[in-house]
Amino acid sequence: IQIYDGRTCYLIHPDSLSRFILLHPDAAYVAHNAAFDWHVVNQHLLNQDRKAAAAWLRVADEDRLRCTMLGDSLLRIARSGEYRPRDLATVAFSYSQGLIDISKESPWRLRFGEFIGADWREIPREALEYAVADAVATRQTWLAIRDEMRLVVDRHDIDPAVVKRF
Repeated sequence: IQIYDGRTCYLIHPDSLSRFILLHPDAAYVAHNAAFDWHVVNQHLLNQDRKAAAAWLRVADEDRLRCTMLGDSLLRIARSGEYRPRDLATVAFSYSQGLIDISKESPWRLRFGEFIGADWREIPREALEYAVADAVATRQTWLAIRDEMRLVVDRHDIDPAVVKRF
């Protein structure tokens, strides 16, 4: 799990995840595919600490889980009626006007499963750097999407054809 608070990025070791969740009972979390990520974390917590799993369930129940993929999709539906989930690299690049560029071609993007149970001191630095970049991109992208959503709602900036269609 990667945590980025706007100043510092923290990589949370799976063995510390339960403690982290319990120490932050009111925190909101951001993910790119929140439905998938929530279930992965939930399964891990169910195997590790039932109290932490109950706290994680409250994250969803209390609407403290944000999703850049869903937010992007909702904004695109509001504007054009188009719906097609996009990957984080595409969404981050789009909402940052090209300033956030996490490579979809990174060899580390889909390889984190290889490190389950590994000694973190043996994980390649490039893999950890990608994890940090992913966390930063996800948070920064969520902030941009959140601001954009507020503008759409405040201005009632939804395509009338989309309102009629949906």
